[in-house]
Amino acid sequence: MLTDGIIRSEAAGASYAKGREYYLDGAVRSLRFSEEDNRFTARVTGWNFYSVSVNFDQQHSLRDYECDCPAFQKYQGACKHVVAVLMKIQKDWKTYFGTELIDDTLPLTLATRKLLAFYRSNLTDVAAPVQPETVNLIPIFAFSIMSGGKTSWLEFMIGTERMYVVKDIPRLLEALANNQELNYGKAFSLQPSKAVFTDSSKALLDMLSQAYTEEKDRSRWSYSASAGSAFSDPRRFKLTNTNLLRFFAVMKDRSFAAQINQQSVGDVQIRAERPPVNLSVNAISGGLKLSMNLADDVFYGLDKDFHYLYHRQSIYQVDDAFAKQIKPLLNCFSDNRKPEAYIPATLVSDFIDAMLPALETIGTVHMDDSINNRFFREPLEKRVFLDKYGDGMSARIELQYGKIILNPADPTTAEPSLQDKWLLRSTAEESQLLGLFRKHGFTAAAGKLVQSDEMETYNFLQQTLPELRDIAEVYHTDEFKPVNIKQMEKITAGVRLNTDRDMLELSLHYGDVSPKDLIELLSAYKLKKRYHRLRDGSFIPLDSPDFQTAANLIQQLGLRTADIEKPVIALPKYRAMYLDSVARENTDFSIERNSAFKRMVQDIREPQDIEYTVPKGIKGKLREYQKTGFKWLKSLANYGFGGILADDMGLGKTLQVLTFILLDKAEKPAPSLVIAPTSLIYNWQEEAAKFTPDLKVIVISGQQAERQERLQDIGQADLVVTSYGLIKRDIELYEEFTFKYCFLDEAQNVKNPNTMNAKSVKQLKASSYFALTGTPIENTLTELWSIFDFIMPGYLRTHKQFTSRFETPIVKNGDQTALQELNRHIKPFILRRMKKTVLKELPEKIESKMTCEMTDEQAKLYGAWLLQAQAEFEQEMVANGFAKSQIKILSLLTRLRQICCHPSLFLENYQGGSGKLEMLQEILQDAIDGGHRVLLFSQFTSMLGMIQQDLDAMQISYHYLDGSTKAEERIRLVNSFNSGEKAVFLISLKAGGTGLNLTGADMVIHFDPWWNPAVEDQATDRAYRIGQKNSVQVYKLITRNTIEDKIYTLQQKKKEMIDALIKPGENFLTKMSEDEIRELFRQ
Repeated sequence: MLTDGIIRSEAAGASYAKGREYYLDGAVRSLRFSEEDNRFTARVTGWNFYSVSVNFDQQHSLRDYECDCPAFQKYQGACKHVVAVLMKIQKDWKTYFGTELIDDTLPLTLATRKLLAFYRSNLTDVAAPVQPETVNLIPIFAFSIMSGGKTSWLEFMIGTERMYVVKDIPRLLEALANNQELNYGKAFSLQPSKAVFTDSSKALLDMLSQAYTEEKDRSRWSYSASAGSAFSDPRRFKLTNTNLLRFFAVMKDRSFAAQINQQSVGDVQIRAERPPVNLSVNAISGGLKLSMNLADDVFYGLDKDFHYLYHRQSIYQVDDAFAKQIKPLLNCFSDNRKPEAYIPATLVSDFIDAMLPALETIGTVHMDDSINNRFFREPLEKRVFLDKYGDGMSARIELQYGKIILNPADPTTAEPSLQDKWLLRSTAEESQLLGLFRKHGFTAAAGKLVQSDEMETYNFLQQTLPELRDIAEVYHTDEFKPVNIKQMEKITAGVRLNTDRDMLELSLHYGDVSPKDLIELLSAYKLKKRYHRLRDGSFIPLDSPDFQTAANLIQQLGLRTADIEKPVIALPKYRAMYLDSVARENTDFSIERNSAFKRMVQDIREPQDIEYTVPKGIKGKLREYQKTGFKWLKSLANYGFGGILADDMGLGKTLQVLTFILLDKAEKPAPSLVIAPTSLIYNWQEEAAKFTPDLKVIVISGQQAERQERLQDIGQADLVVTSYGLIKRDIELYEEFTFKYCFLDEAQNVKNPNTMNAKSVKQLKASSYFALTGTPIENTLTELWSIFDFIMPGYLRTHKQFTSRFETPIVKNGDQTALQELNRHIKPFILRRMKKTVLKELPEKIESKMTCEMTDEQAKLYGAWLLQAQAEFEQEMVANGFAKSQIKILSLLTRLRQICCHPSLFLENYQGGSGKLEMLQEILQDAIDGGHRVLLFSQFTSMLGMIQQDLDAMQISYHYLDGSTKAEERIRLVNSFNSGEKAVFLISLKAGGTGLNLTGADMVIHFDPWWNPAVEDQATDRAYRIGQKNSVQVYKLITRNTIEDKIYTLQQKKKEMIDALIKPGENFLTKMSEDEIRELFRQ
């Protein structure tokens, strides 16, 4: 049935109205009907002629249709051409099907019909099991080679016993895909639900289906895709090279019919072997003739790479080596239109030397006996004459065969006439010789090979000249003789410690090279050149290990031209450790060292071996690593050096310093100065009273008048303690004092060299300077430079030099050499031990990530704020750029972090609860019930306030400490908690993350994550330190699928990079990049 409703339902967009216009204008031509399969075909005129086919099933219902216009390929549904044909069929319906049309008010779409047909066929299968029938799909391979190239395709026959031609391959594939019956004749109708295809037929159908599907996909991408369709002739499947190889793979064990250049061949088989190849070489006038003996047969390469060859009614599958040699031969014969090739007399040598041996690897070559008698054979003598050519060089080449001399760079010289003889040249040897020059860019000019590039000249002399001398006689002109490579004598050095001058004396020995030439060599090396060219034209390589070590040493020491010209160079003592490491690590570079130098280095490197005894008056017993620590400090001080005591948090850095000061007091009493965070100044006083009661300690704090008064007494003190905040205000008051030693506790407080903290402490005067910190680097290498600028000013050069030499190459470029050099400089002056290494008896620390869900109201709020934050972030980036948007970005991120903790941190009257706070209540209740004592850290003091309210409600006792807590009160709270009072200690992360000893706790909870894991580790180590007797459980509370999850991921990334200072090869921490910031705002 075909009604207006059905046609409308099939039409795509405006196709119905346009199709009706085409129909009324008589655009439908040549409408034909096939009763055998209820199929209509027609031609419709528009801008072009388009072919349309329409198919109906046995119940006269519309089954499918097709048009070759671009619109049909691109859009779903019937195009205007199909609509016009449908209207034409509808008008003459009775003529074709003999029944009247009944207008249907309910349209039935093609998609619905396909759906019903599928279930009808399945219902038939279930209701009445049918006897399956074995169906064969038999291919016929066709190959044609013409002037336009070679083409191949497949045609098919299908059936059970009797075989039928497949006239429409796409229609067969559609029928199989849609389970539609397809009638091929009275004796065979294909019913997909009953058909069982043979294995080879299945493989062929898979190949066809894949190609058909790919082509339909391509047709949706491009109007022009159908122009080169593999199915443009529905009876043929045109084979691309890929599909040809697929077909051969399917048929490799089966015979099949073929048509080769319109000649039918039955039972072709694929043979995995080489075909016989018979070639003849005959002498003719003017040269040779190469021919293939085919004996009325053919020899075709079927695929692109000639892995499949047709010969002697078989298809040969050949190996790569055979295919590589046969392809150019057959292509040549094809272009010549006959299996022959003519070799001129001038190229006979190339043929005999290069081509003939290759042909003999793939077949039999019959050569005319008379040919050998015509060869003129003489051994090849090769001579090369080298000369200067600008900054480069030239080469005149002579190839001599007997009395015949040829110049390959002079096209005017031809082979001399040898009457009936052919000069048999050694093509391979000539090619080898010329190839040496070709790879260095030589070109022919005026009978010579020339190139003017200095770098290529150096490469030729260094890499190629030795090889050239092995295969040819090489001569130099007088002008070119100086152009060679000179090996520089080894550079050596000597260094001694001059105890009278308290300086190092360095001398460099560089053989017969003048200081001026050495300076030029170093300049070239600095520019990363591989060589330096002297004024006489010779080259000195700069890649020898000893020279590179010496050049790097000179660069690292910052030696200037004037220094190099001196026989003895004076250096600061602190360069000794670097010089010693160079001598130890480089066997190619020799540095002689005097005994005083060696003794000083030994004292610094192996402080545990020094005979310093623990001073009397120490209360308590020092551990072995602590003894090593105070000896290391003492050794550095003895030689006037400074250092960074960077032990892991909780290993007793304060005790090691106090021991050192007490030992030094016995030798020469004088006050030392400690600068610490405000919260720790009284901690130093208490620790001194506990461990070194003989030391007189003065704390400079209080009002200005009080501080000035106490400063008057520091001459009587052994140790003076003040804070970073106060030293900034009082720095002028300290100008008149020179301290014995100056210590910075928590030295990361001066990590920014531009702050008043850093600038103030660097004005203090002392004989040696030391820094104490568990985290020498938190974010950037500049922090390390700033600390070193305090302990040994100038050691790491100026900040600008440090940045260009170390920070930028390491952080931006991942330069491992720069990292190694920096470690070589700083390692002797940093002492760092980890708890896991030196405190085997310390109980276990167990870290756990506790993930919670937000409440429903909290999640909705977070989602809304995240969308708003994303929009504001993008607006800010567009308006001000990344560098100028830091404050705004921090504000947006802080809001999101606060919502994760509790939205009430910034939203009044919020009543939706907090998933994290609920989880905390459960953890705390279980902890208290289990007898645990807890340190709880948060960055938000208002969050700690909410937790206080919960603890009050839960009747859990607690201490509280934040930035407003006075230093004296902090000490009282710490002592109270450690003595067993109260179960929980609420602490602001920034205020209490350092300097406190809280070993009375065995559980640490981080309520909210901080960007830098080192800050959290410092806080954790308030409990996990010397004196802790119990295992410490650390909980990090993270809200799932939020910014906290992303912060935690960043923390893990940074932890992998920790301790790079003393572990060469790891990367240092860097500030967050724009990409990392953007990731935080993604959902």
